Amino acid sequence: MEIKTLANGKTKVVLDKGAEESNTAVIFIPGVSGKAFSDKYKQLSDECLKLGMDFLRVQSWDSVEELEQKNIRQIQEDIDEAIKFLKSGGYTKIFAIGKSFGGGILLTRNYPEITKMVLWAPAIGIADDKGNLNEKIDTLFSEISSLLEVTVDRDLLSSIKVPVKIIHGTKDRNVLLENSLKIAGLLLYSDVAKIKDMGHSAETQEKEKELIDDTIEFLSPA
Repeated sequence: MEIKTLANGKTKVVLDKGAEESNTAVIFIPGVSGKAFSDKYKQLSDECLKLGMDFLRVQSWDSVEELEQKNIRQIQEDIDEAIKFLKSGGYTKIFAIGKSFGGGILLTRNYPEITKMVLWAPAIGIADDKGNLNEKIDTLFSEISSLLEVTVDRDLLSSIKVPVKIIHGTKDRNVLLENSLKIAGLLLYSDVAKIKDMGHSAETQEKEKELIDDTIEFLSPA
């Protein structure tokens, strides 16, 4: 596994490449615990590679303590760096998968280069009126107990004009399914897949397979 540090000198990535050259890549943004480079995401990467989609793991922080010294704007900039890296490598189709915290971050702004997104139980709050994202965007995560404290609103979500698939476990107690249903109702092109009896993460191989199958089916270039 070759870990590269991007041009900003901070963002680390690993690019899993298939046997054949591809113009399509998937950016993966992990949850709070990070560990994008761990073997737990190998099956997801392998399934992407089977369909000719190279897999870019983005690790903006190496520990929860390191994440606490960052803010939303910095993570957004890390994603921008990852997109630039892929474009410089000749990728013309860029998709994204965000897990929990990572899914929430992908909803904090419009990334026009990303043309499809899959969000696993995205951790972001939804405002009934105007969100507080602008007030919180430069606040260190050490001062935010949960990304659910950060709220996005209809205006922001309606600016995201790409297809979005949200996948959420029906027994998730960390981020309630109702939150994802509300998000989907404000996005222009979205769908929610419910995984019965799954919590915030896939607890069994069966649930993990269902999660990955739903993800791959949506991202499949065919």
